[in-house]
Amino acid sequence: MVQKAKILLVDDRPENLLALEAILSALDQTLVRASSGEEALKALLTDDFAVILLDVQMPGMDGFETAAHIKRRERTRDIPIIFLTAINHGPHHTFRGYAAGAGPGAASVPSQN
Repeated sequence: MVQKAKILLVDDRPENLLALEAILSALDQTLVRASSGEEALKALLTDDFAVILLDVQMPGMDGFETAAHIKRRERTRDIPIIFLTAINHGPHHTFRGYAAGAGPGAASVPSQN
């Protein structure tokens, strides 16, 4: 039996999480929701994830800060992160993502904020 990959979806807006689930459901993988950076970090304590889709703009701990925490932990530092954002602040925004631990394969994808 093939084990399904777990994908962590992190966004403070329920409608964005619903949209992500609708888009990704065709992959037939296990989708796990987190509505904040703190909730995402808790999920990462107990489960292993293949990839994280992470909203940049969230109240409290934003996506960049969340990513920095993820990349500091030995257990989670190699999980790929795809940043989701509805805003575009140009190269500075992209460099901030890299500084937070996103690798060269990371992407910024517009979300519905």
